[in-house]
Amino acid sequence: MTDEWGRRNVPGLANVGRFTRLTWADRRQTSLAKQVSVPVFGTHPVEMGMQGLTEEIPRRLERDPCYAQMFVAAFPRGAKPITFAKVAAALASFERTLISRDTPFDHGLLAQDARAGYALFREHCAACHSGPDFTDMAYHRLGAVDQAAPDEGCSKSRTDCMIGNAFARRRCAMWPLRRPIGMMVPRRPFRLR
Repeated sequence: MTDEWGRRNVPGLANVGRFTRLTWADRRQTSLAKQVSVPVFGTHPVEMGMQGLTEEIPRRLERDPCYAQMFVAAFPRGAKPITFAKVAAALASFERTLISRDTPFDHGLLAQDARAGYALFREHCAACHSGPDFTDMAYHRLGAVDQAAPDEGCSKSRTDCMIGNAFARRRCAMWPLRRPIGMMVPRRPFRLR
């Protein structure tokens, strides 16, 4: 890991098994098992710092008798008990269990100040942040580019956004909100430790 600053907040994992898009700026990431490699092996930002070390994670897990036994039980077929593909599949299975549907909001039990906040949310945010997970899984243009902190969003992976016009590219630059919002940190640069 490094002290490198990430360009965006980390998306939440609550209800991630229902999502059709898994990263803010790369629409190609639609599989939880494939997305696992982004923080593990990615280089911008460096999160786990494992690039070039594909075999190291399985090797470390094989050394732990408990993990070795659990992988054999979870993946009974195959010559090699632990591979990175199996690690990714196990992490994706775990992520699918992170379900948030039992909050005061879900039961209509909001305190008075929370109800006032929800009314404000409905007035200013719900056009894009709708449905049970407060997302339509779409990208929306919210306005002009912030020249103090330019960010091309998904334009590097979306050919229809690569038109050379910064304002037009920003139409892709909003990631859907995750629930429960009360457990999110404010939007600001996320410092990796």
